[in-house]
Amino acid sequence: MPNNFTEYNIVFFLLTLIGIFIFMHFLHKLYKKQNKEKTHLFIDAVRGFCALSILFHHAILSYYHAFYKQWQIKITPPFPNTIMENVFINSGQASVALFFMITSFLFFSKFLFSENYFNATQFFKKRIYRIVPMYVVSVILIFILAIYLGIPKEYLTPKALLHILLRWLSFGYYPGHTITLEIQRDLINAGVFWTLIIEWKFYLLFPLLLAFCINVRSTLYTIAFCFILALGLFYANLIKLIDFVIINYFIIGAISALIYKTKSLKIDNILKSKMTSIIIISLFLFNFLYNVGSYSYLGNFCLGIFFIAVSNGNSCFKILSFKPLSFLGKISYSIYLLHGIILSFVNLYLFPKGNYLINTSIVIILTITLSYFTFKYIEQPFMKKGSLQKS
Repeated sequence: MPNNFTEYNIVFFLLTLIGIFIFMHFLHKLYKKQNKEKTHLFIDAVRGFCALSILFHHAILSYYHAFYKQWQIKITPPFPNTIMENVFINSGQASVALFFMITSFLFFSKFLFSENYFNATQFFKKRIYRIVPMYVVSVILIFILAIYLGIPKEYLTPKALLHILLRWLSFGYYPGHTITLEIQRDLINAGVFWTLIIEWKFYLLFPLLLAFCINVRSTLYTIAFCFILALGLFYANLIKLIDFVIINYFIIGAISALIYKTKSLKIDNILKSKMTSIIIISLFLFNFLYNVGSYSYLGNFCLGIFFIAVSNGNSCFKILSFKPLSFLGKISYSIYLLHGIILSFVNLYLFPKGNYLINTSIVIILTITLSYFTFKYIEQPFMKKGSLQKS
């Protein structure tokens, strides 16, 4: 196994990151000129961080899979085991948790600020135009990569191909079928589709929840009822701990939206204060460095407090005002869907047995470049088309 941490490789990796952020700064300026819509700047920055964090999480898994054929983390010097293992685990889990909270926050805040107006038909049309096109593109790219890596003959019959295709188009409801012997199951795209089925379950439940949300008070009662129901299901052993924790993340997102809608000037000042910044950064770092996994009560607490403050305007000493990070948030859906495919392409086909830092640098460049174009020419046109849909 190559020495991954030579001075040359580290410098190359750091220069890649600097170059990417300069490129993102330029693209952000260009995007801002062409698009005037109002967005949650700090939320976009959190999205950007999460997208990169998940990429790094899967980069180490994909790299070790190329050597050991096992999708698991193996920490070697110069890193201390426990802290780095926690960082690698939470770079995936904490980022996914933040994505769930962002989804809930944006939907509930939009509903609350629209004077409780909701059109279910328009909602689902917009979701389909937003989610499906890029998803289909990613599935096509998965099959193209599988062709290059080699598809077994037994999978090339019409019946087998149709079965495999339907599994891959299920949004993670059925795990992706193995289509190449080089990498098993849905690991060819880092298995990222599992979160999409959770998002779709939330989309399906959202209109039902809003039927009980007549005003702010009833929205609060509805959220409280959801927590009590989830807690009861958990203690009745009808759902697992991870399910309960994930439900809590969506609940925290809804609570953040309620605070965003109803907060007083005093509460707003507290949430944006320097002391709050210190507290939430400390909680965030503690969760990343010392929590053995963000799908836990401790993760709910640390990330929940962090998100409530950030979604209500805390910039973490202006860290979340960093424009390149904000633009990465704009293209984060493409990054999320594409990075695993590109990792497999680089680690299994382009540079198998290569150097981790060099390979990861190439993956970052390819992923962000391709994601920019898919965002511009696939996501954006379909989002605009979706926004024009009338019920």
